[in-house]
Amino acid sequence: MAAAPKTTTKARKRRRKPMTPRNYDLMLIHVGAKQVGGDDRDAYEDMLEAVAGVRSAADLDAKGRRKVIDHLRTCGARIGRSRSGSARRPTPRPEIAPLLRKIDAMSINHPTGRKPRSWAERILRQMTGCARGTPLEWADTDQLKNVAAAIAVDIRRRTRRAGNSPIGESGEAA
Repeated sequence: MAAAPKTTTKARKRRRKPMTPRNYDLMLIHVGAKQVGGDDRDAYEDMLEAVAGVRSAADLDAKGRRKVIDHLRTCGARIGRSRSGSARRPTPRPEIAPLLRKIDAMSINHPTGRKPRSWAERILRQMTGCARGTPLEWADTDQLKNVAAAIAVDIRRRTRRAGNSPIGESGEAA
């Protein structure tokens, strides 16, 4: 007798469960231990026992997990969210600060609604061919003037399409 053909079912997408604070801390501990001590299981357990009094990270309470994470950071592990501020935007140079404020103001007061800073960065990238994710603070003065001009043109175009011109018939601001 021939075997019945298998029915194919769509592969279900596995949904990623949100990470609980406990699991996040345990992940940080394991990653930090690998960075500091490599794969030495005995050294890892000795460290846990010396810092928190347990031989397994699963037995740690919230306070113990914090102590171990802090200890791993003092030992040189680079884990968790950056506290050094590396994710912050660079401080703008004094000569470009007014242009950045102007670009931000035009982006916030855009006729189609508030535009994020990344919108202006995409304009810069399109105009100059900069790398993706290049902050506006890295651009020179001429590039920022061109971005501000492009945003002004976009604002004029969109207000004209909406029927309410930002400049009146006599050429005065509305």
